[in-house]
Amino acid sequence: MSGWIPPLVPQGKSAQDLVLETQEVQSGGDRRQFAGVARYAHRGDQRWVPPLPYARPDALKGDATRGFVVVARNLGLGDEAAGAIAARAETVEAGEGSVGWWGLLDAINVRAVSERLFFQAENWLFENTPGIAALRGPASMEPLTPAGLLVDGFDAWPAALLPYNPPYYPDFVEEEGYERERGWSAWTLDCPASAPAGFHPSAPTDWRALAEALDAGEYPDENAPRLRGWLTHLAGGGAFSAHPHLRWVLARGFGRAVWTTSDDGVCVGIPDFAPALRLIGGRLFPVGYALYVLALSRARRLRVFPALAREGGRAGELRDLYAQLAESAAAQGYSQLVIAPVFDEEEEESAEALADLGARITQRFAIYAKSF
Repeated sequence: MSGWIPPLVPQGKSAQDLVLETQEVQSGGDRRQFAGVARYAHRGDQRWVPPLPYARPDALKGDATRGFVVVARNLGLGDEAAGAIAARAETVEAGEGSVGWWGLLDAINVRAVSERLFFQAENWLFENTPGIAALRGPASMEPLTPAGLLVDGFDAWPAALLPYNPPYYPDFVEEEGYERERGWSAWTLDCPASAPAGFHPSAPTDWRALAEALDAGEYPDENAPRLRGWLTHLAGGGAFSAHPHLRWVLARGFGRAVWTTSDDGVCVGIPDFAPALRLIGGRLFPVGYALYVLALSRARRLRVFPALAREGGRAGELRDLYAQLAESAAAQGYSQLVIAPVFDEEEEESAEALADLGARITQRFAIYAKSF
């Protein structure tokens, strides 16, 4: 797989012949070039979901994050940005030292490109992360998307707000000395053919009150802070970006949320807007707004955040929450739920509950680390 050279390399020219130059992202034009690498690296891949509009340029703003682009100078097609990576100096304590993060990796399938990207990102992290003891990635640098790299399930159609990458990316990362530190999965659950007779979907809930309950520790789960990010949008906020177009896209999806709440826990889902992003190619102009709304109205999959129980992971309560959400989704025209991220070790009860309902794992993801 990793020996494949993409069509952008002309006949008679090998990857070793490429002249590569690394550039640091500084200006607005540089940020747009950085964002364009993803489209270039994934061209022809029908499963790829374009990034949320303006999300990647926004992710590079500020002194804590720095982006790098590798430009190929002699492709025969003009200069082309062939790879991109971001480094984030925001650190967390990990034992005796801090941890630097990298993310937003995109590259053509040429080993020399990924080598250049990691070299620049790691050097910048070493210079800007005091007491660094380890590197991790891919980090979550786009709104509401969990950290991780797709490592299995490349033939599945990815849902919105989930990482997606070609199958050669894990080889690039592991060849740089990274090892898998944590894993999580995306589960798929089919909705019932129809909601039970007399079934009524959940009434709107007070999202701000639920967010306060999460802050107060009433849901002792590692996913509680992540769910709070979803609740920010359900409550009408837009804390992840100041860009109005990005807030507009997220508001359309979260405005059609489906949920179930009870004394035992909460489960929330939004329409999978991946097909809508594919339809507009990640662009809102000139007619992307109308096409996005039209495609969103036809969504038949629900992107679901893992259910939380008040007293930790109790499989019975979680199973009931997922079952109720599937019934509510069926009543509103959905046929399938995509539940993620379900971490392999920390959320055994959630995995047990989903397996009891007949759900299946369709994709697996990994977070990598390299210690010193």
